[in-house]
Amino acid sequence: MRNSLWASIFLLVVAMIAMSACKTPAEFDLVSLDIVPPEVATGETVSVTAEVKNIGGSEGTYTAILTVDGVQVETKEVTLAPGASETVTFSLVKNIPGTYQVGIGDLSSSLTVKEMQVELKYDDGQARDYICTVSPYGFGGHIVDFTSANPFIIKKIRTVGVLSPTAKGLEGKTFDLQILDHSLNVLHTATYKYTLFPVGTHAWVELEIPDIEVVGLFYVHIYTDSPYPGLHIGADDSAVNEHSNVTVRKAGGTIQILNQWPYMPTLWFGDKSKVNWMIRVIGTAMVPENAEEGVKAPNSETQTEQTSSTVSQQGNCQCPRGNPLPQIQITYYPYSASGWTKVPSVTISAAANDHRIQLVKEAIEFWNQQLAEIGSSFRFGSVNHTTQLIPDSYLIQYSNSMLQGGSPPSVPAIVSTMSGDIIISLSDAEFVSWAQYPRTGKSIIAIRNCKTSPLNVTNVPRNLIAHELGHALGLGHNNDVTKLMCGRPADCRPPDFYCDCEQFFPITDKEKETLLKLYPASWKPTQ
Repeated sequence: MRNSLWASIFLLVVAMIAMSACKTPAEFDLVSLDIVPPEVATGETVSVTAEVKNIGGSEGTYTAILTVDGVQVETKEVTLAPGASETVTFSLVKNIPGTYQVGIGDLSSSLTVKEMQVELKYDDGQARDYICTVSPYGFGGHIVDFTSANPFIIKKIRTVGVLSPTAKGLEGKTFDLQILDHSLNVLHTATYKYTLFPVGTHAWVELEIPDIEVVGLFYVHIYTDSPYPGLHIGADDSAVNEHSNVTVRKAGGTIQILNQWPYMPTLWFGDKSKVNWMIRVIGTAMVPENAEEGVKAPNSETQTEQTSSTVSQQGNCQCPRGNPLPQIQITYYPYSASGWTKVPSVTISAAANDHRIQLVKEAIEFWNQQLAEIGSSFRFGSVNHTTQLIPDSYLIQYSNSMLQGGSPPSVPAIVSTMSGDIIISLSDAEFVSWAQYPRTGKSIIAIRNCKTSPLNVTNVPRNLIAHELGHALGLGHNNDVTKLMCGRPADCRPPDFYCDCEQFFPITDKEKETLLKLYPASWKPTQ
């Protein structure tokens, strides 16, 4: 009996060993490969997926290898039981146009990457009116400035206009389209007939450009030299104007941007801040040579944004801001400021991951260094950060009141709950940035979003923040485009801070004298 039991056990073990020996190893089959979408623009993300199935008799691990044109770019492992299947997904980004062969294992398919065409604009597509730059009054051109952080290929200019039905003799009239660099040097010019625009009804017109490459600040100029009535270009008032102006053409064809807005103040478009010429640029953004390609990294947009704000204090920056004025020619527009009587602490009101927080700290360090160099004993105090945010509606309303001369809105109650003598609000809204000199115990500085031009351009955000901090110290504007405190009513705007590396623009000798009067070597806090 006992021998029979042991024989049964022995036979069972032998059977199990035999079954194990007959068990087939894991074997994998790629069932499908999908690239979605199969055609994209440069910089867009593609999803590459393949279904992997274990057709063997044992559990095993499969290594999926993503290749582009035969070159391995990423791998992923998946462990599958016999008969099981799973989808493996990769995310891929290509920054250079072309056709690529994308594969996983022995399956492959084509991916087409085209140039990304973008449209630069400041209008919302709805014209409030159509305005003529009237040549008998000494001006005849519409000009708009644009800024591109990377090299940009202009392919078309798009604008909207109309020919007045009461105008006479327009059939033979022409207008000039020009692309100008940061110094108003002509990069491209072409002449078109007025009759591209219809009579009595407005229409958008696209003007072909032979692939003009620009980077940084550039201008689009439409010189109509129109009689009145004549050719009228669309004007939009959906956003505050920081980029549109009018021109005159001097002898020899030289273009000059007018310092003063020429329209009568009784007209709605007599307020320059309300008039955006509806002139757009269509083209393709070129990818920097060192831009990474391949698999999209987690949070890559955030990483790129933070990298772009890295400080690179260099003395050989190329800054196309023009030539400095002699000291005797600089005009100053001073504040009526008496200076701080205590060491002002600074609170930065911003989202936790806002990369501009570091720029604020560097701007404060810049001003403390300037004060030390002139012999002042005054310094900005402690710097703190809060995620409490000042409402965008207040920041926008205050900006509008500053530009239009109206009564400022009441300060929101949340400001009184914030610590700090200077509150720097880093907003995501669109408005003209501003600084409020302390009249009620706190100074508020409002910085608009940096996701759009010109605050997404190298060197602009740090200098704009430092410029507004200069107002908090008590400095006003000047008219020297090469200096930090250049501003209204002079024709200086944030795009003028563009440089190909990061650096602060200087202040003038007279501004140093002003600071030393406000904050002498003997300055001490009295509260």
